[in-house]
Parts: sequence; C-alpha cells; structure tokens
Amino acid sequence: MVKKKRQTPEQVAAISDALVPAAEQIPEPIGAPEEFGLPYSSATPEKARVWDRQELFLAQFRGCGKIGKAAKSVGLTRWAVDKWQSLDVYGFNGRMKAAHADYCETIEQMIDDRLENPQGNRGSDPLLMFKTKAEMPEKYREDVKIIDSGLGLKLLAKINDVVRASLPALEGEHTELPDGS
Repeated sequence: MVKKKRQTPEQVAAISDALVPAAEQIPEPIGAPEEFGLPYSSATPEKARVWDRQELFLAQFRGCGKIGKAAKSVGLTRWAVDKWQSLDVYGFNGRMKAAHADYCETIEQMIDDRLENPQGNRGSDPLLMFKTKAEMPEKYREDVKIIDSGLGLKLLAKINDVVRASLPALEGEHTELPDGS
C-alpha cells in the first residue's frame, strides 16, 4: 500500500493560483454594451440608438415591472419590446431578467419596511402578498401537493358493490303508468 504525501498549504496555493486566474485578471461585469455583443464605441448610430432605447426601457421597467407601461413611458410600443425579446437583441433577455429581479427586490423591500414599521393602514398587505406571489412564484407560491392514498378508489369500489347488490332487488319493482300519461 502506497501512502500519499499530504501537500503543504503553500503547494495547494501554488496549484490554485496556476488553475484559477487572479481576481484582478477577471473583469468585473458592469453591464456595458460590449458585454452583450455591441462594441459601443464602434457601433453604428442606429445600433447605439437601439441600445440606448433598450436602456431607457429597462430603467422604467425596473421601476414599474410592467412591459406595456414601461414601453409607453419611453415612447416605445409593446411590439418593439417583443421583437427585442424574440431576437434577444444585444442580450436583451438577460438584461430584462436582471431588471425584473431589481423590481422584485423593490417589492421585497416594501415587505421588509412594513415588518420594521407595522403601524398604519394595513389593508393593502394582502394585495402586496398577491403581487409578490405573482412576480416571484418560484419563491413565494404556495406549494400544494395532492397525495393519493387510494381511499378514493376504495370508496368508489364500495359504492359499486352496494349498487350491484341492490340491483337484483330493484329489478322487479316498477309501476305501469296508465295509457296517455
């Protein structure tokens, strides 16, 4: 049996440094156009205008969470946004997902604020919860699981047995109606 020699912490660090680039070498994503396939400095005016309009839309979408309302507020139509989504123009879908996440965090902050300051009119709390469930169902939906224990089938079988047992007794019972009725 061959025993493996343990590596010193210095050896582990040297291997790690060789495999993983230093943090300084990894550029921090900032949402620049170049990160989404648009070299903005050399982009045509039309491409730059599309990027800028997308950014205007996304800024409004972060605030309201509604595509139609955000589009209208910046002079766009819903169909322009739909086209950007279907073609994923300049990584629009990922940017829109990030904007929606920002909007959802705003909703969660509202909930936190209400928990910290529970005074005042609380009539809108259920509406806020419905909004939270609608915007973030993966996190806030109620998880209902129906477990079939087989009792329904057993009950149905019992009902069928009772009906079958009653049929012979009922077969002879009938009343003739008079003619014309």
